Amino acid sequence: MRFTMFLAAASAVALGAQADAAVITQHFAVTATGFEADAPVQNASGVFSFTYDNAAFITPISSVGLKITGFNVPFDREAKFSFNKGNDFLMVSDNITGLTAFTVSPVIPGFGFFLRHPGGTPEIQSFLYSGNGAIWHASQISVQRVAGVPEPASWVLMIGGFGLAGAALRTRRSPLVRFA
Repeated sequence: MRFTMFLAAASAVALGAQADAAVITQHFAVTATGFEADAPVQNASGVFSFTYDNAAFITPISSVGLKITGFNVPFDREAKFSFNKGNDFLMVSDNITGLTAFTVSPVIPGFGFFLRHPGGTPEIQSFLYSGNGAIWHASQISVQRVAGVPEPASWVLMIGGFGLAGAALRTRRSPLVRFA
């Protein structure tokens, strides 16, 4: 009984925290191909995850909340992002120069792209990367939303649900069968 009360309390706390939270994490798998023939990387790909406050109209330029995995394009500076909720676009680059601009230089290895509609059906309009004295532009870009790791509140709810289901199964009494 105490265990089920603990789970119910933990679930209520997790639900309350989840309902009040305006923080959202999005995960996207990006693949860019069709670069110019002399590009050192012909297929650029990686998973980009960003966390932002959905209540904010504009998420300021930051590296906090941005996670990049499996990205195979070289870049020398820390990657950052900016999310503009009003215009529904996300900008990711290692050289953001303003709320709606990034710079890619042929001298310094770098990258940048704009992702439109991150909350709906995402699409990327351009993908650039640079280095070795040149800038390369992708002619074909695909982006897919991918599932992320569940948030801690989701884990609490899931474990609590398993616990409650187990407790319900243990306390269920089998009907008494009588033969006449």
